[in-house]
Amino acid sequence: MNEYQIAWIVGGVGGTLWVAAWAISWGCLHLWAWVHDTKAPKKNPIIRFIMLSILGWKESGEGDTWYYYKGESYSNRSHSNDGGTAWVLVLLFLLLAPTTTVLLYKAWGLVLTVLLIAASAHTARNNLRQRKKLDEHVADDKVHPR
Repeated sequence: MNEYQIAWIVGGVGGTLWVAAWAISWGCLHLWAWVHDTKAPKKNPIIRFIMLSILGWKESGEGDTWYYYKGESYSNRSHSNDGGTAWVLVLLFLLLAPTTTVLLYKAWGLVLTVLLIAASAHTARNNLRQRKKLDEHVADDKVHPR
């Protein structure tokens, strides 16, 4: 087995575990509701945690069609979501992260080049911003009267 096959196996196991955790949480919620003769909640707690805490969405009311929204309020929302974004993003991450890690390890020269270019660009941008501030400071007659 080579590294790519191992990465795909790890990604497949991670994706399978994610789907299993999602399904088990739904099963537990419905079992709990059945035992206590109550209505099962519509929102999965794992998806709710990812949408609210990690992705930064806001929760809508219980009767709304879309469970999560972005914007000032539910009526002034810019985006609506039923939680599918969290499900798909986690699944894609678990499937692709091991393979991406292997590819980045194999192409270490390219990764270092890109990181060096990014660091140089950030340094140049900071230097230009500081130069602009210095020029404004020197030109200020209150600080340096002539």
